[in-house]
Amino acid sequence: MKRIVINGLLQRKSFSSTSSSSILVVNPNTSNSFTKVIRDSLPSKHVVCVQSEDGPETIETVYDEVLSTPGTMRVLLQHEYAGAIVACFSDHPAVEAAREISHKPIVGLLDSSCSTASFLGDRFGIVTTSKSWEPLLRKGIERLGFANRCAAIRSCDGRVEHAMKMEEELILLSERIIEKDGADLIILGCAGFAGLVNRVSAHLDVPIIEPVCAAYHVCQGLVNQNLSTSKRSLYAIPKFKNIKGMDHSFETAYIRREEKNCDAKLTDEEIDTRPFEADTVGNQNINRLYHDESDGDNTTVLSYDDYFNVHNDDDDRHSNTSNKKR
Repeated sequence: MKRIVINGLLQRKSFSSTSSSSILVVNPNTSNSFTKVIRDSLPSKHVVCVQSEDGPETIETVYDEVLSTPGTMRVLLQHEYAGAIVACFSDHPAVEAAREISHKPIVGLLDSSCSTASFLGDRFGIVTTSKSWEPLLRKGIERLGFANRCAAIRSCDGRVEHAMKMEEELILLSERIIEKDGADLIILGCAGFAGLVNRVSAHLDVPIIEPVCAAYHVCQGLVNQNLSTSKRSLYAIPKFKNIKGMDHSFETAYIRREEKNCDAKLTDEEIDTRPFEADTVGNQNINRLYHDESDGDNTTVLSYDDYFNVHNDDDDRHSNTSNKKR
């Protein structure tokens, strides 16, 4: 599988490799290593994995979640996609917010993992990175309606950035949840655990759910069924309001008073184009973007200028050919 890595500035209007048929995966934190782990765990070449430069390097508290939300929303506003994943194992606020501004399917890691687990056993257990996550995940599971299906939440004695070094603790805690808490299966409660799923599975005789993979398949399944986010009530597009002290791009997601009666029912076409109809986003620093385009084992690294000069030249040639025909 050939991987193209693009570094530098991405401009929404010019960026053509993020197509409306791709699944967009947004890492809400700003860790390069986390983004690589997430990307490497994804099974399809029709995936674009992005991280923003805005926000904390890791997410372990509600404060971290809130700080990571504007950068996550900016990335979602910049790209077109068939469906999107907010790749943080939590009840992250960006999931609900993104559903308000897009009719495309939006999923998180926690909701996708719990939904998947509910098909495979009576009760599941979650192994996460640190104690700070235990109450947050418990509250998130309660809000999502899975509280009675969760046997236990247990944490390793570590930090999120050390997730890939927690293999032994993951196995021991998983065994304890299975034997003492009666779980039928285990959810690995961190996106950073993605690279450990095969090694953990080899030591346990129950299903092990890796949340990034689970979220991808849930999102792709919704896309395959041509399902969209309802705008009837809960996820109706927000009514317009002025925003001060923030990037103007956030205003582009609102229904504007002068364009549409805020109480009117929008058609699918209007909902689809509304967040992307104005070229007001401009340039945004994206630290790293991974996009598979063809089979092979090579990785090609392109600069921003190199990548977009190729596409701009193609556009110019197409335009000149069209003019000659006329």
